[in-house]
Amino acid sequence: MIYINEKGRQLFKMMKRETSLGKDLNECHQPETMEKLRLLYQAYRERKKTMDYSVTDISGLKFTIVNVPFYENDEFGGVVVFFFEGTLG
Repeated sequence: MIYINEKGRQLFKMMKRETSLGKDLNECHQPETMEKLRLLYQAYRERKKTMDYSVTDISGLKFTIVNVPFYENDEFGGVVVFFFEGTLG
């Protein structure tokens, strides 16, 4: 993780976790979540998916987490993750 916006920092604080800035995803997620992310990233690499989102409840508040892949020179470069308080629908 190379950047966390203010809403993301607030979310980590509410979860009583230290920021994940500069850490590998394996250090931030449970093994079952890592398997889901592995499959999601593979779908991005194969261009079978253009975005993904989930809604989660943390400390009684709803957050929407949106994952969008980015590409460099037509190669999968990584994922941008957006944190929104509430739902988008």
